[in-house]
Amino acid sequence: MIKQITLISILLLFSPNGLAFPIDEYLKTIQASEEAASGFVSEVEMTLKSDEQIKKQYRLKIAVLNDSAIALFLAPSIDRGKVILQKDNTWFQYFPKANRYIRVSPRKAFFGSLSYGDIVAPPVTRFYDYQTYQLAKTPNQVEIVFQAKSGIQNVAIYKKEVLFDTQRNIILRIRNYSRSNTLLGEVNNTNFESHHGQLFVTASQIANSTKTSEVIFLDTHTIQKKKLNSAFFLPHRLHAVEKFLGN
Repeated sequence: MIKQITLISILLLFSPNGLAFPIDEYLKTIQASEEAASGFVSEVEMTLKSDEQIKKQYRLKIAVLNDSAIALFLAPSIDRGKVILQKDNTWFQYFPKANRYIRVSPRKAFFGSLSYGDIVAPPVTRFYDYQTYQLAKTPNQVEIVFQAKSGIQNVAIYKKEVLFDTQRNIILRIRNYSRSNTLLGEVNNTNFESHHGQLFVTASQIANSTKTSEVIFLDTHTIQKKKLNSAFFLPHRLHAVEKFLGN
């Protein structure tokens, strides 16, 4: 059975033959897919376009291990060696020139409408509770709503609305909302590829809810299974991440 893994926001829902089944089965499958993401390293290119013009580009390596993730900057050269770490519900950024790290908010803009919490994020089932779901207007599609768990303050997104294709077993869209139910942005997954028995999202577009002319394109070029050492997923070890992940 092929599973879907999303590297910016990892989520999976499965329904055999497009038929609905109890919500607890959905949640079990979500958790299983998030666990399956552990141990993969991907190279991702992010491009910010405004009015069809390229404004900025980054290339990163993203590694996931259990409930943590790291993103290593590969390009542009001025940012090479910088690292973003998400560990549980806390985010850090490492600066190689100063050889120091700081704690950052997941809501802080990375570039354009993309935040640190969009680049690397904890498993949905750790910090979000299922709220409701309904059939979408299009056949074989269902909309599922998740909300940040009570008492969790430091979340980049308060509510997630997921559009899932039950026939192809893929997530087509994720809409993100604030606590005031304001639409913050929308992620549309446009391409998928199978690696090591897992189905990865390899192309996505992130729309800015306030700047309609701005779109962020995410393209995954390589996906590898790698034995990851948990020691590198700690703030004080971020200086060694570039050597650990390789060029």
